[in-house]
Amino acid sequence: MGGISFKNIILCNEAGEWITFDSDRYGFNNNDYVWDYKNVDFMLVGDSFAQGYCVERRSNIAGILESKGSYAINLGTGGNGPLVNFAVIKEYIELLKPKNIIWIYFEGNDLSDLKLEKNNEILNKYLKDPDFQQGLLQKQQVTDKILRQYVASQYSLKKDIVNDSWHDYVISFIKMLNVRGVIGNYRSYLKNFSNYYVEEIPIFQKILNKTINVANEHNSKIIFVYLPEYERYESSLTRDEHDTYKSKYLVIDMVESLGIEVFDVHAEILSKSNDPLKYFPFRMRGHYNEKGYKEISNALYSRFH
Repeated sequence: MGGISFKNIILCNEAGEWITFDSDRYGFNNNDYVWDYKNVDFMLVGDSFAQGYCVERRSNIAGILESKGSYAINLGTGGNGPLVNFAVIKEYIELLKPKNIIWIYFEGNDLSDLKLEKNNEILNKYLKDPDFQQGLLQKQQVTDKILRQYVASQYSLKKDIVNDSWHDYVISFIKMLNVRGVIGNYRSYLKNFSNYYVEEIPIFQKILNKTINVANEHNSKIIFVYLPEYERYESSLTRDEHDTYKSKYLVIDMVESLGIEVFDVHAEILSKSNDPLKYFPFRMRGHYNEKGYKEISNALYSRFH
């Protein structure tokens, strides 16, 4: 859910420089002093977009909200999906008691993540048992040990296959050349996502219902932030196709039916821009750049602070 505490973490490089951060006492991308806040305005949960790929801490959503005077805590981690987000909320909400929970939803992979998460025995306990917790606040040393062992095993595995890297690079380059010949078909393919992982929406609704119960117990409001992906702007989608792309209208309708307020980044920001690709690094596929995160954060602050 989090990571290794008090370590310098290499995050990613999408804009020409490697981004790192010093993790806090629970392994998240925060200055450690945020855990001493008495009144938390915003608690963020989500995947890599919440964590802040690939910008400096001061330029991610939580960092910008903090720079405006809000008490914001970032509990996002790359790879987290809806069920993990719910588990994170259950583990940390009692300590933080936030006024607002910002649920960052990324259309690119959150439903596909949920398809995997729902088969995890431990994660399902959070959903089925209202009292279930692992007590992660008291187990960070154990978490650190397990994660260090995992990192060491992965490093050993990678070292064993490093000699194959050049061969893999050449093959990847050849494949990229071939991709150029099918871009037209790919763009047509993008338009056929109106039923994207629709079978996962009912369990997603169940997760959000459970989240509402937990939030109400702590007088917290849920804000659902819908993040669009790069691909919808790379292709020539019509307005109707934008609404149905990646089951967008189904997800938003479901969330709103639960009484959760939705902030639709496509509708509020990117669709109003004559050049939405400017919000992505080098106008290429990836996470948002500093400009993108800034626009989103400013809009969130204006509406919900």
